[in-house]
Amino acid sequence: MKPLCSEFPLRPRGFLASLLITFSKGKPGAHKSESVKALPDRNNDIHGVPKRAECLVQSAGSGLLHRRGLNSTSCADAIGTLRCCSQDLQRTEGAANCSLPMKTKVFVDGQEGTTGLQIREQLMHRADVELIAIDQSKRKDSAARAARLNAADVAFLCLPDAAAKESVALVTNPRTCVIDASTAHRVDPAWAYGLPELGADFRDRIRTAKRISNPGCHAAAFVLAVRPLVLGGLLPTDCPTSCFSITGYSGGGRKMIAAYQTNPSTALLSPRPYALGLTHKHLPEMRAYSGLTTDPIFSPVIANFYKGLSITVPLPLAELPGKPSPADIHEALAAAYAGERFVRVLPLGDEQVLDGGYFDVQACNDTNRADVAVFGRAEQVVVMVRLDNLGKGASGAAIQSMNLHIGLDEGADLAVEMR
Repeated sequence: MKPLCSEFPLRPRGFLASLLITFSKGKPGAHKSESVKALPDRNNDIHGVPKRAECLVQSAGSGLLHRRGLNSTSCADAIGTLRCCSQDLQRTEGAANCSLPMKTKVFVDGQEGTTGLQIREQLMHRADVELIAIDQSKRKDSAARAARLNAADVAFLCLPDAAAKESVALVTNPRTCVIDASTAHRVDPAWAYGLPELGADFRDRIRTAKRISNPGCHAAAFVLAVRPLVLGGLLPTDCPTSCFSITGYSGGGRKMIAAYQTNPSTALLSPRPYALGLTHKHLPEMRAYSGLTTDPIFSPVIANFYKGLSITVPLPLAELPGKPSPADIHEALAAAYAGERFVRVLPLGDEQVLDGGYFDVQACNDTNRADVAVFGRAEQVVVMVRLDNLGKGASGAAIQSMNLHIGLDEGADLAVEMR
């Protein structure tokens, strides 16, 4: 008998491949009463998905399954359950109709860290996702991790750089998409950069790539502020730039969170500048994706609040070629992000975007949104970007890349406004 798996093309992972199965109660060969229909959901993206499903079709008792091109003899030989793309069809005996939602298998390697916990919490309630668990005692067991990495459709790496590289080496399944939240692969040309708002080429590559690097929080904000200005010719590629950033302490990971939340010392109550050697780990991607040829002078500060991030890039307009106006800067940013759901360019010169004259660093918390603003006067402006360092700066961006890659609406289960 011809293998039945060759008869059923794989429905893309972006589909809710609902299979309606009508079983014949008549004699073998009663084809008119037997059918299998695949109903797509709103998306039809098939990037990165194998061409054929591994399907085994069986029927129960006198029930016969027919598909055009599959003869009645083959149908009669098939008994039991239907399994499509490794997803089991649950059906009750004698049921006439069944539907099968296809789930994306996800493994979070490093699920004990801040970003890993956020990703798991956001995906736990999604009906289209099956989370692959690992016992606490097996978290550092390479064989156990390898088995789960290779069983996953999407594997998130929420690990230090060296451990992330080790995990990537464990992946041998060509169908597993790896989304790495570490800095290990962010400027590797073999990896897609997970910030689709940078352009159609970035978004298309995320859809097709099996290796996606999640942006750093400071870097994502800086690149969103600067890249459109460089591409638009308003800011020369060799222009000396600086960037000030302030962020909540959650960006420092579990140890820093514990330090701030458990009997914090007096020193922790004040903002603390760090990375004063000007070698912050986000600098390579800040340069690579902004379009600049030199590193910005980057001055990050950590402060006594849990999450939220804002960067500030000062621009001396009177010293730039063409002497652009504040409106020119704003228009370039607004044009670059027109139609982008998760990047909002605030109105120029509108006091309502401020809170009593102050820029609220935490206004994007609990969302996947980044706000871009321009403030200043004719001769000089600052471009500011704020985001949730655990949202658009970490887990939200990672899930957005996953959504794109598996063919879903990229905003699935991601908030634009605080819920």
